[in-house]
Amino acid sequence: MPPPPFAAITLKNNSSQAIESVRIIRGEERAPGEVILVENIAAKTSKCAEIYAAPEASYFLVVHFRGGATIKTLAVYVEAFDEVTETISSAGIKTEVKSSWERTALKK
Repeated sequence: MPPPPFAAITLKNNSSQAIESVRIIRGEERAPGEVILVENIAAKTSKCAEIYAAPEASYFLVVHFRGGATIKTLAVYVEAFDEVTETISSAGIKTEVKSSWERTALKK
């Protein structure tokens, strides 16, 4: 039986302050859907989450720092089995997507 079609999201806190919560919101800001909540990410640490992406999905992040600041991303497009790293700093969020087909091509 094949694995379920999820995309893996690593939330990397690159800031000097703790993150109270990250909301991974499926869809786009104008049409939000399911919310995945990840809480308590200490400074300079990471946590992982998954989003159902059969065959594709989009999401955006809303990050709440413990000090009260909030930042968010625009919509991110992913396909099943993609690996995403969201590097969060106080200045913004950098998104890196490694697609499943890229990982397969690199192994050959």
